[in-house]
This record gives sequence, C-alpha cells and structure tokens, in this order.
Amino acid sequence: MITENPVSSDRKLVAAPGLLVALFAEDARPSLRWLRAQTAARAIPYIKIGGKVLFDVDEVRAALRRENTVRPAAEDLTIRAKSTSRP
Repeated sequence: MITENPVSSDRKLVAAPGLLVALFAEDARPSLRWLRAQTAARAIPYIKIGGKVLFDVDEVRAALRRENTVRPAAEDLTIRAKSTSRP
C-alpha cells in the first residue's frame, strides 16, 4: 500500500536568488549576502545536495516568522508577569 506524502508535490526547492524573489517584495528584498550569512549561521533551514544549497520557501518563511517576529511590549510584559507570578 502506498501512503500519501504529507508534503505537497508542488512544493519545489529553490536556490538562494529564487528564495529571495519568492519571499520578499522587490523594494523590501534583502541582499544575497544577507541570505548567505543567515544560511551560514543556520538561522534558516536549508537542504544541501552535493554542492548546491537549496531552500523550501514555506519552511524558510516559517523560520523567519518564528525567529524574527517582534511582539508588542504590552504582550511581552503580560508573558513575563505570568511566568514570574507565584501561586
């Protein structure tokens, strides 16, 4: 019996320039150097096949959102208050 792969078959891996085009508007696009630095720091997920470094756009988008989203100060204070309060 063949089980269906949970990853959609239309999700393709892209090289660095294609990732920047897929993720960012032209006027907000960071440099290729920035992307290479993020890759070297392992701040974003990538797949290495031979000498090629490839990216899954959805996984990188999720990692950027998770690691770089700045929360409002009020929300941050609420979280801190809950974690430091004692029963």
